Amino acid sequence: MKYIKLYENILPLDGESKTGDYVICNDFSIPQTINTIGRIELRLNVNNYPYYIKFDDDFMDSLDGEELSYFQEGLRKMSKDEIIHFSQNREDLETIINSNRYNL
Repeated sequence: MKYIKLYENILPLDGESKTGDYVICNDFSIPQTINTIGRIELRLNVNNYPYYIKFDDDFMDSLDGEELSYFQEGLRKMSKDEIIHFSQNREDLETIINSNRYNL
Protein backbone atom coordinates (compact mmCIF):
# COMPACT_ATOMS: atom_id res chain seq x y z
CA MET A 1 0.00 0.00 0.00
CA LYS A 2 3.01 2.27 0.02
CA TYR A 3 2.48 3.35 -3.60
CA ILE A 4 -1.11 4.44 -2.93
CA LYS A 5 0.00 6.62 -0.04
CA LEU A 6 2.10 8.75 -2.43
CA TYR A 7 -1.01 10.07 -4.11
CA GLU A 8 -2.34 11.66 -0.92
CA ASN A 9 -0.21 14.79 -1.36
CA ILE A 10 -1.27 15.48 -4.94
CA LEU A 11 -3.63 18.40 -4.99
CA PRO A 12 -6.70 18.38 -7.22
CA LEU A 13 -6.67 20.93 -9.99
CA ASP A 14 -9.44 22.80 -8.18
CA GLY A 15 -7.02 23.27 -5.30
CA GLU A 16 -4.74 26.26 -4.99
CA SER A 17 -1.23 25.98 -6.39
CA LYS A 18 1.53 28.24 -5.25
CA THR A 19 4.99 29.32 -6.27
CA GLY A 20 7.44 26.46 -5.84
CA ASP A 21 4.99 23.65 -6.63
CA TYR A 22 6.00 21.03 -9.17
CA VAL A 23 3.75 20.53 -12.20
CA ILE A 24 3.08 18.25 -15.16
CA CYS A 25 1.77 20.24 -18.11
CA ASN A 26 0.14 19.43 -21.43
CA ASP A 27 1.43 22.12 -23.76
CA PHE A 28 -0.03 21.54 -27.22
CA SER A 29 2.80 23.36 -29.01
CA ILE A 30 5.49 21.32 -27.19
CA PRO A 31 4.19 17.75 -26.69
CA GLN A 32 7.25 16.61 -24.70
CA THR A 33 6.05 18.61 -21.68
CA ILE A 34 3.59 15.87 -20.72
CA ASN A 35 6.56 13.66 -19.71
CA THR A 36 8.50 16.43 -17.96
CA ILE A 37 8.21 17.95 -14.51
CA GLY A 38 8.36 21.72 -14.26
CA ARG A 39 8.24 24.11 -11.36
CA ILE A 40 6.05 27.18 -10.86
CA GLU A 41 8.48 30.08 -10.60
CA LEU A 42 5.95 32.90 -10.70
CA ARG A 43 2.18 33.12 -10.32
CA LEU A 44 0.35 36.29 -11.31
CA ASN A 45 -3.24 37.31 -10.71
CA VAL A 46 -4.20 37.54 -14.38
CA ASN A 47 -6.82 35.61 -16.31
CA ASN A 48 -4.98 34.33 -19.40
CA TYR A 49 -1.63 32.84 -18.43
CA PRO A 50 -1.00 33.26 -14.69
CA TYR A 51 1.68 30.58 -14.31
CA TYR A 52 5.33 30.89 -15.32
CA ILE A 53 6.86 27.41 -15.42
CA LYS A 54 10.58 26.58 -15.43
CA PHE A 55 11.68 23.21 -16.79
CA ASP A 56 14.94 21.33 -16.19
CA ASP A 57 18.02 22.19 -18.21
CA ASP A 58 18.09 18.71 -19.76
CA PHE A 59 14.62 19.27 -21.17
CA MET A 60 15.51 22.73 -22.46
CA ASP A 61 18.60 21.35 -24.23
CA SER A 62 16.46 18.79 -26.09
CA LEU A 63 14.26 21.46 -27.73
CA ASP A 64 14.89 22.87 -31.18
CA GLY A 65 14.82 26.54 -32.21
CA GLU A 66 11.10 26.76 -32.96
CA GLU A 67 10.12 25.19 -29.64
CA LEU A 68 12.54 27.44 -27.76
CA SER A 69 10.78 30.48 -29.21
CA TYR A 70 7.83 29.76 -26.89
CA PHE A 71 10.02 30.44 -23.84
CA GLN A 72 10.91 33.84 -22.41
CA GLU A 73 14.08 33.87 -20.30
CA GLY A 74 13.75 30.13 -19.69
CA LEU A 75 10.14 30.39 -18.48
CA ARG A 76 6.99 29.21 -20.25
CA LYS A 77 3.63 30.88 -19.67
CA MET A 78 0.88 28.37 -18.86
CA SER A 79 -2.81 28.57 -18.19
CA LYS A 80 -4.60 26.51 -15.55
CA ASP A 81 -6.09 24.35 -18.32
CA GLU A 82 -2.61 23.27 -19.45
CA ILE A 83 -1.56 22.04 -15.99
CA ILE A 84 -2.55 18.40 -15.51
CA HIS A 85 -1.14 17.72 -12.02
CA PHE A 86 0.69 19.71 -9.39
CA SER A 87 2.21 18.78 -6.08
CA GLN A 88 4.58 20.09 -3.45
CA ASN A 89 6.72 16.95 -3.88
CA ARG A 90 8.59 16.10 -7.06
CA GLU A 91 8.52 12.37 -6.22
CA ASP A 92 4.72 12.29 -6.44
CA LEU A 93 4.79 13.55 -10.01
CA GLU A 94 7.63 11.19 -10.95
CA THR A 95 5.36 8.35 -9.84
CA ILE A 96 2.59 9.61 -12.14
CA ILE A 97 4.95 9.92 -15.12
CA ASN A 98 6.32 6.40 -14.55
CA SER A 99 2.84 4.91 -14.21
CA ASN A 100 1.74 6.62 -17.44
CA ARG A 101 4.89 5.48 -19.23
CA TYR A 102 4.25 1.84 -18.34
CA ASN A 103 0.42 2.06 -18.54
CA LEU A 104 -0.10 1.21 -14.88
